[in-house]
Amino acid sequence: MPEGQLLHIDPSPELWRELIASAPHCEIGVPEQYPDYPFLASCALRLISEAVPPDMQPIEPLRLTLKYLEAGEIDRLQEELPPMVAVLQRKHAPLP
Repeated sequence: MPEGQLLHIDPSPELWRELIASAPHCEIGVPEQYPDYPFLASCALRLISEAVPPDMQPIEPLRLTLKYLEAGEIDRLQEELPPMVAVLQRKHAPLP
């Protein structure tokens, strides 16, 4: 498999949770060099403000984000992630 193509394999929900839990902690900032993505920047700021334990984080938004970033499809991420997060917020569900 070509390097950088691992996210085309869909792990089980258990493996996703294990991957999320094992991710290193890092400070995340919203890149100011992306003024063309205001909804994505707003969504990122909202997610950064949350402190949800890895085992409670929803898998689908994380999966979507990783796949679109790997594919370089930030326009599709801008289009699909904010509505997904809005639905989670309306349901008072944990955020990624």
